[in-house]
Amino acid sequence: MRVPSTACVVLLLVACGGDKSPASSPAPASPPTSSPAPAPGSSPTDAPAAALPAPPYPDRDPALARRLVEDHGALLLDVRSLDEYRAGHLDQAMHVPHNELADRIAELDARVGRDKGKPIVVYCKAGARAATAKSVLVKHGYTHVTNLGGMTDWQ
Repeated sequence: MRVPSTACVVLLLVACGGDKSPASSPAPASPPTSSPAPAPGSSPTDAPAAALPAPPYPDRDPALARRLVEDHGALLLDVRSLDEYRAGHLDQAMHVPHNELADRIAELDARVGRDKGKPIVVYCKAGARAATAKSVLVKHGYTHVTNLGGMTDWQ
């Protein structure tokens, strides 16, 4: 007697546990997770940025500095001399020489809307003046400050 090939496949599936009917297969442990679909007219890059990292921030971490600026709107603060600043600086950087920062803190306060929790990325040529500036900022109550180091560390 000849058995149709379809019947052989069904028998093979049942014998090997391939029958996925509700009575013979266990329920999944948990439903698969997936990201929600982007809203119409938006893209995955329109998603909200990750939460602001908790301070204190490590110094000389270019990846952190870039993330703070690009994802969290951190203020870039160039603390080099006016001549150095004029010779070239990072886009959107505010310029206040490190030795004038304490006297000009009101300008910085105004620039950040008096938000002492606004992230600030300080830089100079090599990092030493930026370290001094970071200390001044922390002394004045700023909590989310990092020293990028030198301008050439920006990646």
